[in-house]
Amino acid sequence: MPLTGTFKAGEVLVKFHNGIVPADIIVSLNLSKAIGIGGAGWHRLVSPSSSTEAMVKVLAARGDVEVVEPNYILHLTTSPCGGNGSVSSPPDDPCYTDGSLWGLGKIAAPSVWHSPVSTTGSSSIVVGLLDSGVLASHEDLTDNMWSSPSFSICIGAVPNPTCPSANTVSCSAGAHGFNAVAFGGGSGTVCDPSDDYATIGHGTLVAGIVGAKGNNSKGVVGVNWTSTLMSLKIADSSGNLAVSNIVNGIEFAVQMKLNYSTNIRVLNGSFGCYLSGASSNCSGSLGSIQDEIKRAGSYDMLLAAAAGNDSTNLDCGSSSCQFVPAYWSNPNQYTPNIIAVASTDSNDSMSSFSNYGTTSVQIGAPGGLVIWSTSRSSTLPYWYDDGTSFATPHVAGTAALALANSNCTASTLGLKSAIVTNVDANSLSVSSGGRLNAYGSLRGCALQNVSVSPAAGNSSSQTFTYTFHDLLGYADLDVVDILIRDFLDATNACYLAYSRTNNLVYLVADDGSTLGTGYAPGTPQTLSNSQCSIDVGASNMSGSGNVLTLAVATTFASGFAGRKIVYAAGRDVSSNNSGWQAVGTWAVPTVPTLTPATITSWSPTTSGNLSETFTAVAHDGSGYGDIQVVDILINSTLNGASACYIAYSQTYNAIYLVPDSGSGLSAGLTPGGSGTVQNTQCQISASGSSVSNDGGDNLTVSVAVTLFPGFQGNQVAYVAAVTNSGVSSGWQRMGTWR
Repeated sequence: MPLTGTFKAGEVLVKFHNGIVPADIIVSLNLSKAIGIGGAGWHRLVSPSSSTEAMVKVLAARGDVEVVEPNYILHLTTSPCGGNGSVSSPPDDPCYTDGSLWGLGKIAAPSVWHSPVSTTGSSSIVVGLLDSGVLASHEDLTDNMWSSPSFSICIGAVPNPTCPSANTVSCSAGAHGFNAVAFGGGSGTVCDPSDDYATIGHGTLVAGIVGAKGNNSKGVVGVNWTSTLMSLKIADSSGNLAVSNIVNGIEFAVQMKLNYSTNIRVLNGSFGCYLSGASSNCSGSLGSIQDEIKRAGSYDMLLAAAAGNDSTNLDCGSSSCQFVPAYWSNPNQYTPNIIAVASTDSNDSMSSFSNYGTTSVQIGAPGGLVIWSTSRSSTLPYWYDDGTSFATPHVAGTAALALANSNCTASTLGLKSAIVTNVDANSLSVSSGGRLNAYGSLRGCALQNVSVSPAAGNSSSQTFTYTFHDLLGYADLDVVDILIRDFLDATNACYLAYSRTNNLVYLVADDGSTLGTGYAPGTPQTLSNSQCSIDVGASNMSGSGNVLTLAVATTFASGFAGRKIVYAAGRDVSSNNSGWQAVGTWAVPTVPTLTPATITSWSPTTSGNLSETFTAVAHDGSGYGDIQVVDILINSTLNGASACYIAYSQTYNAIYLVPDSGSGLSAGLTPGGSGTVQNTQCQISASGSSVSNDGGDNLTVSVAVTLFPGFQGNQVAYVAAVTNSGVSSGWQRMGTWR
């Protein structure tokens, strides 16, 4: 089948199974360049004499090639239009005070800026702008631009012991980012990521929306008055983006975080293309970009991605309407660190041009009519445009603004949840149903700070002490919920609600929705359902500052025996919601004996460390030698996809890691040996792992695990054992990791 779409002639991107370009390929294809890109094992091959079609055909037929595709050209998502809106109140930036920056009012940014929250951004949060570059000298941007230390990093290769010169990026102190176009052989210099697109630019407009300096009596103001903007130039002066440049731009952010502790938490991607069809200019899997985005997620980076400007439903089921990278936010695409952004107008309706999708697009944000921002033009330093390109930085900016507040300590997935959960509901055709609310995003993120003590244990009766936080003080909380069950389901659960407003404790009936009579803590009453009873008289609530503490005396029914997960959630009086947080595990006694194997112990029962040695003890009445496999699955739900899913085979004395898809196995590691394997969520190390037995019925498996920052938050540890005869203990909920 002939190749379609627009791509760089005489170039391909290829991933070899062993990660090495074979020498015969260099000769047979007459390669002038064979260079690694990104950090996920891809290479860019360039030939002055072989066509792209011929290169793809030759490489696709080889058994040592995992995947090959052209080096496609993507385009910036811009759409000229006109319009106007109005808002009022300071800061004193003229375009804000005259009502031009209507989008900031729509997303309630002023409610974050002003008392009592008073958060206007932070220079400690770095936002990477994957775009056409930024005019760093602009009067409204220069104070908020990232300024590098003197550095040298390696992109697309692993130093062994030094980095090949073709993969080395070295800049003197004061660089404002990275020019991936120049690094890939295009015009410009690697250390100068200036915007050279069109008259007014593209990346410069995006930068102004995220973080134009606030309250400086100049031009515009961004979502953040104070910020640190890193220019990652991936588009040339015509607005074309080679896939290799996109991959390398993201990898630059990863390398600066890894090697120079640059706190990059947010990336903005106002670009994309369709995977096939008449509107496509790439027509391929673009796996190299997706791999690199996943890699960024493993280092705790959220990518805000433009949904596109063709009035297309990204959920249509055909690759012709799969606009990437936004489409990869679809849960079935296993790239959870993407938040896809549609465009809304000043009436909170979907912009007529905006792509949408109730599964593949998460949120709307201001991008229609006129969006004013900074320009690269010296004669027109401020200009306007519209499109999802300019809706997206409202979301990226909101993510950075929330993180600037010390009460928001969420991981990437928690941050995404806070943004998507706490929208202004407008019946938009996106998964959240609503438009971005920056104030709600911050409030929701702060509400995620919940805990329980004890966080693990076993007994039929226990007084649990729960703590909930609210940015505006504990009296701003409306309702807190607690649900104890083997999975997140309100039916047949020990599910209680405390109304702070009414000072009443309720227990939800077995149907998961009916509330019984409520009583104030300390009242001599008992609430019961089939799973548990609450001694209200022995329970109490107290509040101080931002913290509400609720102690609940709980007794579990004998029929509720087994290992349970403790979930908690908080909602404030403005209906901002934390979403359910897995805060602990509890074993209700008289667990039915599982024959012939069961999991009897797990440590640590709760942890927030990125590096941890997890230990499971499996028991088999037929002897430890009858245990064939011990499985460990760490995820927010009992799902092997996008999880840290580990299997130990006693038969082969090997530890395996399951890929992101949830099926298949990595190469095996010998406990106590050498080597590591990883997926997007975690890495396991042979040297820190061990397996032992007591000579009787117990097998102890310890696995050294590094959980990546992007996977942090609300994870549950499930463990299971399988015997030689194939009998499974079933998954046991043993601990939590936050």
